[in-house]
Amino acid sequence: MEQEKQLTSLPENAYRELKPGEEYTPIMPASSSPREVTPYSVTMGIVMAIVFSAAAAFLGLKVGQVFEAAIPIAIIAVGMGNVMGKRNMLGQNVIIQSIGASSGVIVAGAIFTLPALYILGLDAAFYQVFLSSLFGGLLGIVLLIPFRKYFVKEMHGKYPFPEATATTEVLISGEKGGNQAKLLAVAGLIGGLYDFAVGTFGMWTESVSTRICAWGQVAADKFKVVFSLNTSAAVLGLGYIIGLKYAMIITAGSCLVWFLVVPLVGSLADTIDPAAMASLLGVTRADILADPASIFTAENLFAFIGKPIGIGGIAMAGIIGIIRQSKIIRQAVGLAVSEFGGGKSAAAAPERTQRDISIKRILTILIATLISVFVFFHFGLLDGWVQSVTAILIDLKQFEGFVSSFHKIGSRERVSISREGLAAAVRLDESGKVEQARLSLGAVGGTPIRVTDAEEYMRGRVLDEKLVEEITPMVAETIHNNCRPANRLYKTEAARGLTADTFAKLMSRL
Repeated sequence: MEQEKQLTSLPENAYRELKPGEEYTPIMPASSSPREVTPYSVTMGIVMAIVFSAAAAFLGLKVGQVFEAAIPIAIIAVGMGNVMGKRNMLGQNVIIQSIGASSGVIVAGAIFTLPALYILGLDAAFYQVFLSSLFGGLLGIVLLIPFRKYFVKEMHGKYPFPEATATTEVLISGEKGGNQAKLLAVAGLIGGLYDFAVGTFGMWTESVSTRICAWGQVAADKFKVVFSLNTSAAVLGLGYIIGLKYAMIITAGSCLVWFLVVPLVGSLADTIDPAAMASLLGVTRADILADPASIFTAENLFAFIGKPIGIGGIAMAGIIGIIRQSKIIRQAVGLAVSEFGGGKSAAAAPERTQRDISIKRILTILIATLISVFVFFHFGLLDGWVQSVTAILIDLKQFEGFVSSFHKIGSRERVSISREGLAAAVRLDESGKVEQARLSLGAVGGTPIRVTDAEEYMRGRVLDEKLVEEITPMVAETIHNNCRPANRLYKTEAARGLTADTFAKLMSRL
């Protein structure tokens, strides 16, 4: 009877700090040998990871917030086990939810960073997206392992881990979990049908704004005050998952920006030059540049002022959190490092529930991953290997007398990835004519591309603006022949200005 009670709820001391000398006995004690890693658990975990990765990516890109999938995956895992008539599934269900729940974390790291490539107008191949996500996820997992013993065992009861506790309760409550699985399926069906009707047939508007009313339009135009509400089932469900406390914090932040920051900046519209404002904010949208006064609409003020403030607040909160938790981090790292030397405590075989990957193996994986990241960025993204290998293999003396310059087209002059770049180096003979020339294009193809026909054409000619005009079509043609179709028109048209600016720098140094 006692065994049955243990299988339907966590022990009483799972929710509190342990008394001196008290030991915590988990649901699956160290003396047991449960089935955990099986073909079924791994396969189901991967399926859950795929499904919830897609859901998290969609929701994160849509509303800027991802959800933790551990609880719904646990419910589904228990429900599937009940439907299939499986028994003693606790260990396997833990593996299923562990594999599946990692999807949200990896997806969050990808969707909040990789879109920057497309914002900058850069191309991102599938393998680049895949490898960056793979290496990032691997680094996160490896760096987290040393913290497990400290937070889970040493700090037992001091940190509540409510989501982990709720997930565990679901996993060990087979009958309750099965009922929840039915409820989850019905809720998913209702939400899916609602969003399908809204998105496909337009039976309702997904976003309701006060602009639909005459007084709301006046408030938006005169006072820059707009109230809007997203009625998507996904957003409503997300609010339910994250809970009332955090939903209220997010709502409070939105109210602060929409009802204080935006109207405050909007009240200065009569005292600030719209064109200067757009330039200060780095606005590149064609519609705003054509009509600078539109920068002072409530929506544009939110996009160019409110959002950066929110992003800065999130970043600062993360930094403050790291600073406040620095002592805890040092203690956790110290506990892990203490085992590195292989002392007496490490010599004894740990019990099953305290078995971790050794710190030596963690460091090996960590170093290998960091090396892989370096190689990936150096060879796969930055295209710097051509220059590096060339610098090693050639005799640099042959470049004595060369004058060089580089110019790029990017979102900013410094600390930004080039959308297009041109490097030029020339050496003049005694008469002042071009003896040797090197032209290399970057951010056009997978590797830097030499403009060899322009190099040959420049030999024996006087380097002046006329010569630059003559080689510009050759640069444009090289870009056109090597650039991807999606960016071909823009980058080809930019060749004239790119070539002129590069050689203007070069000639100023002669």
